[in-house]
Amino acid sequence: MRKEYRKAVRELFSRRLDEMLPNFHAVKLKSPLLFGGESVFRWAAGGELVCFVILVPDPKGRQSFTVELGWSGLGRFPEGSSRPTLMLGPDDPDPVDVEEGIVRLGNLASRDDSWWDLPDPTLERPGDLRVLQSSMEPIDSAIAIGHAEGPVNAALDVLVQDGHSFLRTWVHART
Repeated sequence: MRKEYRKAVRELFSRRLDEMLPNFHAVKLKSPLLFGGESVFRWAAGGELVCFVILVPDPKGRQSFTVELGWSGLGRFPEGSSRPTLMLGPDDPDPVDVEEGIVRLGNLASRDDSWWDLPDPTLERPGDLRVLQSSMEPIDSAIAIGHAEGPVNAALDVLVQDGHSFLRTWVHART
């Protein structure tokens, strides 16, 4: 993802998340399951119960992002061998009985691997040399924010409607 888009998405997502779900706070974590450019937000739900929202820019260079949810009853960022957690496949109807894990918000909400896209003329007009050259030029921050606003709002709507309700259900099952 272009750095201008990554910055705009992160700023908008962080600001709107704080407005919509104020229990989540940005944190800096080190984990073998976290990668460069990702932003992590943590909710200390009580005792050892912690929940996470992970904002994931596309690692393959596309102008898109996804959102993942993590949870742990052990007071830490979820550990495991992969992201998303393998035992939480799309056929698992309700992973609230799992002590810790990570799922993609889209998989939880609709069983689809949802990515939210920003404009990418190189995909819309492949092979156009002028488009490729212009994709190397910086984007004005106001334009980047304008392009990011719709996808960020759409992702947060799904997070509030489906993701947060899942995390609340998980927390409630343990209290």
